[in-house]
Amino acid sequence: MPVEETGASPPPKVTEAAPPLILVGAVVGEGDAIAILIDRTDQTMVRLRQGESRSG
Repeated sequence: MPVEETGASPPPKVTEAAPPLILVGAVVGEGDAIAILIDRTDQTMVRLRQGESRSG
């Protein structure tokens, strides 16, 4: 029995949302490291020390 192709379209591509934070810079010193970021949602500057997290 011959097999017919249905011509179904491929599934839509999944587009990932842009990350909520933009890395502006990093400061690394003896025993300490800080990332400087901009929050895309409200354009505020965020400083995170090594080991810290933001929103989970």
